[in-house]
Amino acid sequence: MERALNLPDLVEALGAHQPGVLPSPQELASLIADVEIRAFRGDFAVDETLERAAWYLHAVASASEAAELYTPARQRRAFAVSAHVFDLTLADPRHDARQRLNLAFGAQVGYRRADLDPNATAVYRRVSDLLVDNTPLVDHAETLAVEAGVAFLGLDTRFLFPLLRSWRRQLTELAATVELDDLQSTMFGPAQQIVRAVWSLLRFLAFGTGRQLPVARAALLSVLDGTAGTGDLDARWVAAHLLAIADGLESGSLYSILPPGTPNAVAQAFCLADPPVLILQRQLVVVW
Repeated sequence: MERALNLPDLVEALGAHQPGVLPSPQELASLIADVEIRAFRGDFAVDETLERAAWYLHAVASASEAAELYTPARQRRAFAVSAHVFDLTLADPRHDARQRLNLAFGAQVGYRRADLDPNATAVYRRVSDLLVDNTPLVDHAETLAVEAGVAFLGLDTRFLFPLLRSWRRQLTELAATVELDDLQSTMFGPAQQIVRAVWSLLRFLAFGTGRQLPVARAALLSVLDGTAGTGDLDARWVAAHLLAIADGLESGSLYSILPPGTPNAVAQAFCLADPPVLILQRQLVVVW
């Protein structure tokens, strides 16, 4: 909370914008503080102005031109502030399951891109009950892509492996039911490719299987270029962020960082431990 209310950080995150379109840094700090105070009192609601500002900051940090238009420091600040607001908004009872999943994924992306990995894990734990593994896939097809993104960014191998196996089996059974080899180009295609990408990313991190990273990138690109199917905008959003995150996984993987000659079994012991350790970047990423 203290970091999110830091005025210089808010000034840097918001940057210059037309007056009246977004709150000023002082107004943004006041809106965040008000939500925090009301949350303590049990009277929780997030002002629409605050939520709109958070999505703006998320977009600023995520834009493909961000590296050319904004400094790395501003991108991190924008990700951190938007993630904090999304995190707060998760408790707003007016949001349904789909909205909460979108907020959770946005918060996780922001926290991980701002090097606040434990916060991203905490968000995953708050919404893990929304990740469906015992319900027919067609009943939650519209949220499957975001569910997969939230699950992956939780980096909880004990939960993620069986969840993905269940989804992959259901997707295979669905394709067989409609007499197709693959669901690509159908309404289920984008979600299937997100699940495929997450499965490959997880295997890369857990087992150091180098060939899995190109497989994941290809699956994500098929969602972005429409090859997997069109119409699932949430899947495109998830794919874009996972692709950006995947680009940093190769250098952060335990298999890349441990000294040369270290047996793979050592890295696997970390990755499949309780709690698991999957990535080493600026700080150790551990799922508690």
